[in-house]
Amino acid sequence: MLAGVWADYIRGELDSGDDVPRLPPMRIGGRLSWVSDRLDIWTRVVDADDQDRAGENEEETKGYTRWDAGADYRLGVADSEMVLFLAVNNITDEEIRLSTSFLRDVAPEAGLSVEMGLRLQF
Repeated sequence: MLAGVWADYIRGELDSGDDVPRLPPMRIGGRLSWVSDRLDIWTRVVDADDQDRAGENEEETKGYTRWDAGADYRLGVADSEMVLFLAVNNITDEEIRLSTSFLRDVAPEAGLSVEMGLRLQF
């Protein structure tokens, strides 16, 4: 079992004293993984505060909590590695508008989504 926690915070101010536009809010996140020889099962959560220090002509953005989970299954093939993966993203279908995006007012992040695929690493 593996666990990790992280956080980040950025504060920027222009020479005029105004807030720098499109900076991310304070965020905290964590990940929990169960790892075996071939199978990894994981979940991660990111919690972002409201961005209430938007720059000039910028809209504030609401905070959000994003929860993702998934699994990876490794298939050894010669000198390369094939990975079957499944991920469920934004499990709670939260409306997420990133303060760093030029398109946040018209195009939020994707809602609940499922990814499935095969990745070959060599």
